[in-house]
Amino acid sequence: MLAATVPVKADLIALDAISASGAGFGTSSVILTVHGGSTETASVAPVDGSPTCSGNLSGACASPHYSVPTLASLGWNSASDVRLTFNASEPGSDSINIPAGSLTLTFYSGNTSVFSITNANDLFFATTNPGTGNIGFSIGVSPDELTDVNSAVFSLSNYQDLRIGLSAGLTMAGGGQEDFSALLAAPVPGPIVGSGLPALILACGGLFALARRRRQRA
Repeated sequence: MLAATVPVKADLIALDAISASGAGFGTSSVILTVHGGSTETASVAPVDGSPTCSGNLSGACASPHYSVPTLASLGWNSASDVRLTFNASEPGSDSINIPAGSLTLTFYSGNTSVFSITNANDLFFATTNPGTGNIGFSIGVSPDELTDVNSAVFSLSNYQDLRIGLSAGLTMAGGGQEDFSALLAAPVPGPIVGSGLPALILACGGLFALARRRRQRA
């Protein structure tokens, strides 16, 4: 595992809970899966474009449990697009905690880290419902850090080629299988057929023709 070569900058924060079915392994962009005891730690980073993993892992260091996607494949074009989803599987939907500084998202150019961002405070989840198979909790960049992330990452000419890696540490775990996914940015709507200036001209022409017919009838 390659160590980060740039200082870690806070802050990743919990945003909201998301409920959606059909978000199990193989159907979502899982980056990192952590599977251990009451305290779990694991990390994944890109090496020559492929994931390299360490820690409390779940299966082989490959899809569907581990990945190092590019920003282009995620549709991330600004810091506000950066979203992780935390999906926990705990007995009885018990609580779980990500201690301060234990979740670090790193951006890589090739094998070299460009910028990292972590959680300045504990991310505590009193319940882990809805659990594996559903998208659970959204994590993103603090509003105070959007400018820094945009400057350090998204201002780069090759930012779409950057890959992401992730390290996570969890406490209060019950030995379940926790995973972190990269949330795809919402697509920008394309032009609607029949909209814009040509449509406006066509509509005006239709109104003119209708008015002319009415005058002829009169």
